[in-house]
Amino acid sequence: MAVKMAVPATTFSSATWACGLMLFLCSSGCHQQNAAERVSASPETGTSEVSRVASVPTWIDLKPGLRCSRATRSVMFEAEICLDEGWLEQLVCSVGTREHESIMSTTVAASSIHAAMLAVGLESGRPGQWVDGFLPPEGSEIEILVGTSGDLVYVPVREWVVSTDGRMPLRPWVFAGSRMRSPQEVPEGYSLYEADTSGSIVGLVTFGDELLGYQEVIPDQVEVAPEEWKALTDLIPPVGTKVWVLIRPTEN
Repeated sequence: MAVKMAVPATTFSSATWACGLMLFLCSSGCHQQNAAERVSASPETGTSEVSRVASVPTWIDLKPGLRCSRATRSVMFEAEICLDEGWLEQLVCSVGTREHESIMSTTVAASSIHAAMLAVGLESGRPGQWVDGFLPPEGSEIEILVGTSGDLVYVPVREWVVSTDGRMPLRPWVFAGSRMRSPQEVPEGYSLYEADTSGSIVGLVTFGDELLGYQEVIPDQVEVAPEEWKALTDLIPPVGTKVWVLIRPTEN
C-alpha cells in the first residue's frame, strides 16, 4: 500500500491558474508537433488500430514538460517509465511518491496539469470514495494515451495494464480534480492541493485524492478488495524511457 509523502510546492488556486493560462493561451505563440496518434478501437475487443490525424494539433508550451492544445481540448505532460512489472495502484505519480506501484512518474505538478485541463475547457468533478459507500469519481470523461519521446505514436495506456483474469481496464478515466485541503492540515510552505502532496495523478484504485480517477471504484486496501491490476511488462518501454502522456476528451 502507498505511504503519503509531503512534497514541497507552492499554494495552488485552480481558478487563478486557469485564468492566467487562458490569458496566456490567447496571446502565446504556438509550438507545432508533427505526430501521428494511435487510438483505441472498441474496448470490447481489447485491440487498437492506428489512424493518422487529418490535421496536426497545435501545441502551446505552458511550462517545461507541459503543453496544451485549444483546438482538441487536450493536454500533454512529460513523464518517465519507473515500473514495468508487478502490481499497480496508479498509472502516473509524482516523482518521490508512489513509484513502487505506478508505471510512470513525472516532475510536472498535479496542480499544473489540473489548471491546464481547466484552461482547455475540461470540467473537474470529485474523486471517488469507498469508505462511506461506493461513489464513482465525477468529471469530464477522458482518454489517456502515451507516446515515447522522439516517436510520439500514441497508444492507449490501458494496453499496458492487465487484470488477474486477463482483462484490460475498459472503463474511462475522469477529471476528478483531487481536492483542496485547509492550511491547518498541511505544513507551512506545502501545497494545499492534495494530489501535489500524495502524488496521485492517474489512479487505478481509489485513494480518493486522484487528479484523474478510474471510473470503477476499487478500494486501496487489500483487506477490502484483493489486488487486481498488474503491469503488462512485454508492452511497456524499459524503465527510464522518457514519454509524453496525452489527455483528451473521449469524444475526440
